[in-house]
Amino acid sequence: MPEPFKYSDFEFCGRLADESPKCYFVEDGINTVPIPKSQVRRMRKAAGGDNNWILTIPYWMAREKGIV
Repeated sequence: MPEPFKYSDFEFCGRLADESPKCYFVEDGINTVPIPKSQVRRMRKAAGGDNNWILTIPYWMAREKGIV
């Protein structure tokens, strides 16, 4: 049985801790998670924080990284 959200996007908020040429390092409240820039579908500034961002990534990646 296929996962219902396997091909969906997932939105989450985190603090941008660091950045490399190919990756964002985002603190999700517990861990610092590396997110490849090539997998970020949308990134926008979140309200109420100096370096807080809302990122949209594939659902499968959110599961793989332990965000979901």
